Amino acid sequence: MMKVARGRLRPMVNWQAPVYDPSGYGEEARHLIKHIQCVWPLRVDPIGRFSTDFVKGMADGERELFRSLENRPLPREYINLIHIPAYGFHRDERALYNIGRTVFETDRIPPLWVDACNRMDEIWVPTRFNVETFCRSGVKVPVHTVPEGVNSEFFKPGLKPLSIPGRRAFAFLSVFEWSYRKGWDLLLKAWADVFSPGEDVCLILRTYPINATDCHNASQLIQARIRQFLREHVGKSPSEVAPIIVLGAQIPAGDMPHLYASADAFVLPSRGEGWGLPYMEAMACGLPVIGTAWGGNMAFMNERNAYLIDIDGLEQVGTRMDIDFYRGHYWAAPSLDSLKTLMRRVYDYPHEARRKGERARRDVVEKWRWESAAQKALDRLEAITHKLKARNSDSAILTPSAKKKSSIEVIWEGPQLVYSSLALVNKEICLRLMDQEDVKLCIIPEDSSHQSIHEDVTTRCLAQRFYGSFGLEHCVHVRHEWPPNFCPPQRGHWVMIQPWEYGRLPREWVEPMSSLVDEIWVPSRHVWKAYVSSGIPAERVQVIPNGVNLDIFRPAVTPLDLDTRKQFKFLFVGGTIWRKGIDVLLTAYRRIFTRSDDVVLVIKDMGQNSFYRGQGAFEHIRKIQEDPESPEILYITNDLDQYTMPALYKACDCLVHPYRGEGFALPVLEAMACGLPVIVTQGGATDDFCTPATSYKVRAVRRSFTSPSIQFAGGAGWILEPDVRDLERILVHVFKNPREAREKGERAAEQACRHHSWDRVAGLVSRRIHEIVQKPIIRFVPR
Repeated sequence: MMKVARGRLRPMVNWQAPVYDPSGYGEEARHLIKHIQCVWPLRVDPIGRFSTDFVKGMADGERELFRSLENRPLPREYINLIHIPAYGFHRDERALYNIGRTVFETDRIPPLWVDACNRMDEIWVPTRFNVETFCRSGVKVPVHTVPEGVNSEFFKPGLKPLSIPGRRAFAFLSVFEWSYRKGWDLLLKAWADVFSPGEDVCLILRTYPINATDCHNASQLIQARIRQFLREHVGKSPSEVAPIIVLGAQIPAGDMPHLYASADAFVLPSRGEGWGLPYMEAMACGLPVIGTAWGGNMAFMNERNAYLIDIDGLEQVGTRMDIDFYRGHYWAAPSLDSLKTLMRRVYDYPHEARRKGERARRDVVEKWRWESAAQKALDRLEAITHKLKARNSDSAILTPSAKKKSSIEVIWEGPQLVYSSLALVNKEICLRLMDQEDVKLCIIPEDSSHQSIHEDVTTRCLAQRFYGSFGLEHCVHVRHEWPPNFCPPQRGHWVMIQPWEYGRLPREWVEPMSSLVDEIWVPSRHVWKAYVSSGIPAERVQVIPNGVNLDIFRPAVTPLDLDTRKQFKFLFVGGTIWRKGIDVLLTAYRRIFTRSDDVVLVIKDMGQNSFYRGQGAFEHIRKIQEDPESPEILYITNDLDQYTMPALYKACDCLVHPYRGEGFALPVLEAMACGLPVIVTQGGATDDFCTPATSYKVRAVRRSFTSPSIQFAGGAGWILEPDVRDLERILVHVFKNPREAREKGERAAEQACRHHSWDRVAGLVSRRIHEIVQKPIIRFVPR
């Protein structure tokens, strides 16, 4: 039974975690939260990936518990705990205390992670392995061990196995995301060498492409990769090795113990683990486990309860790793010979292997239950509470007067009233900052002459803040306009919001942004990488995504009456310019459809009389419309207000946006919020919010981009060139499978509703503002 001290005021914990994702982070967060919330006030703030398929597979009671924890109000005094990879840590200045929970798998952590950890009050990691690697890398704040665990009543021997077609008498199982770190290449090489097709043995892989938990063709993708690897690196075809069975579809959480029950042994030759949850789950189910003798998993694996793969020392992470920030680090080099020997031994000596599995089960039950892990977390929360109480002379943790912060003046400079996405972002965030008690907002619009300030209630509210000034001590000047203005404001910290689409920044931006601007806010990880690769300090660039007004953009709107008789409607929204890929779309559309097909492409052009003047495809589109053989195009050039745009989205069946470069692509998110599936370019800004469950991705290759008007920093700029043939394939697929597309659209609307509101964005902005004022103003620091 978990214990907490009596008679002590316990501040609520605001636990931010990917609780609706099947990843290791999500799994450990759910278990710790379920146990801790029984004895400590706790609120859940879901962040990170959202897997619709996973949520559907959750037990009803568990799903309802997390929804209820989401809906708990956040009190004035709370502890903030953020439970994700450390690059996503942000300090909540309104919280009493900030905890970062994370894990890493190599011999060190990236410099960006070090900086992010040092902004917290303390860090929780699951093993001493990470305590050492974090401290050795330069983390100065306290690092505490809060282990993971396993539900040994859920993961246990003797359960009914899953029915797996093709299973043979003896089955090895491996569970992992298809990442080079997991050692799938070593596993395939060992399998091909050790077992022949004639032996009564098979290898079951529960795997999926990296960051694609809901990928519905995962099995086919992985099988193709296996065939290619065996052919190129082993010299064999799949028929020349013992059977490999790929389970790519999402397996409901309740079926995972039955999956382990389907196997006789578990194997994972990972190059590095921060913990290794599948190892522990397999051990709890009584399976003999073959795992690497290095990393966080050594906290619970040893020679007595597991088969440990020898390592040939440590090796530098090479270019084959899927995630950039591992490169230059070192991790284990599992011995292929040792792996082959152990797999053969487990198969040849099953009685010995079963005894080792039984020992593993006993060790897990005695030492590694989730109750014990949660108790470690509660012990830390108790210690933190005691420290907070000791810090203050009052009997309560903190009185409101002790915690009250002075107001911050925010001067927001940029367009508010014109018809553009830039003005929309400014307006939506400012409307929400106006409602925050500790923010005093002043607005400097550059466009007040473009539109009547008495047009509606919203504009009248904004107009009341135009050109004001409070003269407060703490001031943050946020500038979001185009082109960028590098003239420093007279006072306060300086923030620039500046999207960019071409891979690297203009050279003339780098010096002022590095030496004068306190923070740059960018809307996507894609843009963040462009800034950092151009030489902007990584800690200076923060991702503040765009959002969507869920009161306006929603599935339950009346469709716009369109002037067409065609049944299926593709939609393009945006400037008809080269960067947004309109030429790629028109080429693909004309190749695969004719005027007789029951399909129309609706093009809602933007900016042709303002910011995209002279750049659009107006003439080209008109020529296609006049061609009697070409498929139908409905071309809309007039401005549509914010209440008509959702009706346009709802009138169509699928948004298509095969862009070459985007900083965010706001129409894509708006379409998703209205329930549309989307077709987007793979590898760009939309990867932040478009998942395989909600979108179709067009393959693209990275190409250099040069312009006579731009000198790029650090090398040539670049764009993503969409594969027009792949786009053709997807357009035909969506046209022929409207039911599947509608289901993607439903999941897209749910994701947008849960994760992409402007309220959430404004909360991120507020947190950044409160953190910025705690630091020196960069341009005033002597050099």
